[in-house]
Amino acid sequence: MRGSFVEYQLEHQAAMFLHQLLNYFDIETAVFDRAVCTLLIMTEVDNSWTVLNVDIENSGLLEMCILLGLIIFYPPYKPTRKAIFSLVAVVCVYAINLLRLFIVIFSIHWFGRDIASIAHSILGRLVFFILIVALYWEILTKPSLKIVRENIENDASITGKGT
Repeated sequence: MRGSFVEYQLEHQAAMFLHQLLNYFDIETAVFDRAVCTLLIMTEVDNSWTVLNVDIENSGLLEMCILLGLIIFYPPYKPTRKAIFSLVAVVCVYAINLLRLFIVIFSIHWFGRDIASIAHSILGRLVFFILIVALYWEILTKPSLKIVRENIENDASITGKGT
């Protein structure tokens, strides 16, 4: 999906949403007209602009595709449940990614551009990782464990052996 309309829209919408959200928190930002996926952040500490490019790695598209693939090929789910979980997963991954970007930008704004690497590589990714694992747990792992538990209980009741 590299260079596709979907990628462009995710990047553009993320930049525009962050621009609006950050302005609500009185964090001055600007979006380039000619590079609509580039967000400028005014940093308080340095009193200068920092550039954030919202590209495929910041759009959540890769993570969405991975989770969608897992949901679509998850055998126990019926097509209706797959469709519902796919929609929920896309929205959640997008929101989690926006939160990650917000944390990075908020950190840069308040602590200066020297914190950018730490905010992006550690803090933002840590929050993203924890929330994505929680999402995977709810959509895939928890239902799998429930199915395994039910199968074990059914096998135990058939054979007469306790669990």
